[in-house]
Amino acid sequence: MTQRTALAVATRLGDTAAQAICSRLLAMACTNLGDHDQALGHYASSLTLYQRLGNRLGQAKVHQNLGALANRQGRYTDALEHAEQALRLYQATGDKANEAEVLNSVGWCHGLLGDYQQARAFCRQAVTLCAEVGHRWQEGNAWDSLGYAEHHLGNLAEAAACYQRALGLFRESGSRLDEAEALTHLGDTHQAAGELAQAQQAWQQALAILEDLQHPGADQVRARLRPEAATGRTRPADGIGETGGSPPEAGR
Repeated sequence: MTQRTALAVATRLGDTAAQAICSRLLAMACTNLGDHDQALGHYASSLTLYQRLGNRLGQAKVHQNLGALANRQGRYTDALEHAEQALRLYQATGDKANEAEVLNSVGWCHGLLGDYQQARAFCRQAVTLCAEVGHRWQEGNAWDSLGYAEHHLGNLAEAAACYQRALGLFRESGSRLDEAEALTHLGDTHQAAGELAQAQQAWQQALAILEDLQHPGADQVRARLRPEAATGRTRPADGIGETGGSPPEAGR
């Protein structure tokens, strides 16, 4: 793995800053390969090095990555704690773009933990700040997360409107997988509102995208379209695979 070689060189040269960066990037690579134990070890090393350097931006990125990993593993309390630490550090450094991303992550984690009022509050802040900094794709994620909170609070019309806003932004940015996620959530909201024709239409659109992408999440959407599921009352799933509102990997 290229990052292992880079870390070895940085260590041999005694370059602490390079070691911190390489350890974090190696941890991200391990995460993508599913080696979560190795990833945690490298993130811990990177965080220690960034703390030694007094680099708050680097620390924030590691906490953001750790939050994403915890979310992937279903450790939502840990994910929230890391997202909150990243948020404080980004705010301290004045990094508005990353602050906007992590506001969404904090809101999403609150939603996964069942605190939908807090989820709505943080996601609203994320929407505002994303618009302010011009982060259009991340604004789409924030609208999608806000829709999730509104749905669970029983505000189905508001949830549908949020998902429509997310769809427009995802289509603008060409993010087809996120578009499919938002369409799936929109279909769930229509179904919960008893609007079965609109639900079927949204799910059909989502399925077409996922089949075109050959994404395994197509099976989840296909199940929604079965006749026996048509009259159910679905709450939006947390995500198709690991996409959607989950906290982003910092530095992607």
